[in-house]
Amino acid sequence: MAVILFFGGVAAPPILGDDRSSIGAVLAAATLAGLHTALTHLKRLWPTLGMVTEGNPAVIFSNGEWDDAKLHSKRVDPRDVIAEVKQKGLCELSEVQSAIVEHNGAITIVPHEKAD
Repeated sequence: MAVILFFGGVAAPPILGDDRSSIGAVLAAATLAGLHTALTHLKRLWPTLGMVTEGNPAVIFSNGEWDDAKLHSKRVDPRDVIAEVKQKGLCELSEVQSAIVEHNGAITIVPHEKAD
């Protein structure tokens, strides 16, 4: 998504400004596309680079306890977690073993195993 916004920012000045040259906009867009493609390939070769650029998953709720430090660092409100719990079809937090904020911002809910 950030790359798309960068393309818009790069393309706007030549189109809206006094300089109607499109070569600068094309070169800037090609540079951004090339950097994005290179970074994508490098993340596959060096997973550590992916952890630095995208972040790691973080457990924010486990065994009935909130991890306030991780909630704050990931900027997650407990109400968002509760909403995800309800979307998962669970009624209460007591039914949840853990809640994890993934590197892409999604919240994964892991319910308690049901005894047979």
